[in-house]
Amino acid sequence: MNRTSQTFLLSVVRVGALAIALAALSGCASYIAHRIANPEANEIEADLSQIVETNLACSEPHNCIELYALRHSKNHANDEGFSIDLTLIGGNSTTKWTYAGTKEPIATQVLQNELIIIFPGYMMEPQFVVLLQRWLAHITGASVVVAPKPEHGENFTFGLGSVEPIEHFIHQHPATKVHLVGYSMGAVAASTLAKKLDNVNLYLIAPMVSFTDSALAMFNKHKDGNAFSWLIDSEDIISATDILFESANIVPFDVNVSQNLALTRAHKTRIYMSLKDEIVGSNIELPELLKKKSDIVVRQYSSLSHIQMMAMINEALLTDFISDMTNTKVDLDDTEIVGSISIEGQQNCEID
Repeated sequence: MNRTSQTFLLSVVRVGALAIALAALSGCASYIAHRIANPEANEIEADLSQIVETNLACSEPHNCIELYALRHSKNHANDEGFSIDLTLIGGNSTTKWTYAGTKEPIATQVLQNELIIIFPGYMMEPQFVVLLQRWLAHITGASVVVAPKPEHGENFTFGLGSVEPIEHFIHQHPATKVHLVGYSMGAVAASTLAKKLDNVNLYLIAPMVSFTDSALAMFNKHKDGNAFSWLIDSEDIISATDILFESANIVPFDVNVSQNLALTRAHKTRIYMSLKDEIVGSNIELPELLKKKSDIVVRQYSSLSHIQMMAMINEALLTDFISDMTNTKVDLDDTEIVGSISIEGQQNCEID
C-alpha cells in the first residue's frame, strides 16, 4: 500500500462517551460498567493488515497478547510512496494533516536499533494508530509496535493485562533503548511498565490521571441535550467505575499515573497536556516529584481538546514530541518531519 488515507472523526462520540449513551438507557450502574468494558468492536481493519502483522507476546503460556508490527518495517521506513492524509473534524473546525515520506535521510532518524511501543487510548481509532506507527518508524528509524487497546481482552483491566507480556517481549527483543508512548488511558500501562524496566524513556500524551474523574467529565460533557440525561446521574457513573475496579480486582491506586511516576525507572519522562483538555484535565500532581526527578518535564498547550491531543494534529505538539524522543531540534515548519497541518478556511488548505 503506497498511500494511506484515513479520516479520524471527532463525531465518533463513542470514544469520548465511554459507551455512556447506550448504557444510560437502563440507568443501571452494572450495565454502564458492562458497556464501558465491552465497547463496540473496533479492531485493525483488513486493508490495514497489508502493512501490519501480529507478533505474539507471552509472559506465560496462558497469558499472551498480540502486538502489531509493521510488515518489512525497514522497507516502510524508507518507502518513497509513504504518505499521510488525515482529517480531524470537531468543534467548529476541520483540521488536516498531510505528510509525504521520501527515501532521503532526515536528521531525526537516529533511533536505529531502538524500540518504540505505543499504548493506545480507550477505543482509539486503529486507522490513526497505524498511521502514527508508520510515521514514527519513518521519522525515527526505530522499530515500532502497538500494544492492544485498554479494553482489549476477556476482562477489562485498564490495559494492565498487557504489562507482563510486553515486559517479556522487551527482554526477548533487546534494544539499545525502549521508548514507551501512552495515550490517555494507555498511560496507565505505559507508566506501570516504566516502573519495571531500566532502559526506557516514557512519553505520556493527555494521560488519564483519574479514571473516575475522566468518566464523570465525559458524562457531564455529553449529558446536556440528550434524552438519557434524566435517566442517569453522577452517582451512577461513580458506581459503574467502582464495579469496573472490583471486576478487574484492582483499586484506583493501581491505575494512578502520578503514583507510577513517583516510582518510575525511566531515564526521561515527557508529559504532554492541554489547558483545554476537558477529559483528563490540564495538569498532573508532580510538584514534589519534579524536585526529585529532574528529567520529568510537563509540556502544556493552550487550546487543544482531548481528541486533538490524541490525534496530535498540532505542529507544536508534534515538534516537541519528536525533539524529545530523538534529542534533535525540530522546527515547526519542517515539513520533512512534521508534514503540513492546516485548518479549513485557511489559504492553501483543501479539505476533501
